[in-house]
Amino acid sequence: MSAADFQTAVIALAKGFAAAGIQPGDKVGFIARTTYEWSLVDFALFYAGAVMVPIYETSSPAQIQWIMEDSGPSRSSSSPPSTTPASTRSAVNSRSCARSGRCTSTR
Repeated sequence: MSAADFQTAVIALAKGFAAAGIQPGDKVGFIARTTYEWSLVDFALFYAGAVMVPIYETSSPAQIQWIMEDSGPSRSSSSPPSTTPASTRSAVNSRSCARSGRCTSTR
């Protein structure tokens, strides 16, 4: 993959995030394994003006709760079910976004 191919993919994903309602300044919780897709999502969120709140798949439910409550993301997303354990996805998706009061899943 060339840098131009990566840039094209980043811009396309950023447009998808914008179409899904993600706005500049939004914080987006994202849980996944560290992969190419992680980098793609990170750069696309940045390109869209949003901020990624990274959550590693190895985080405990208590760590996830602290990250979600401390950062106050307005949305959350996870990698496909085959790559992130169900218990971890559930912990992210069930956390309320206390600061914004409007947390939704983009998954």
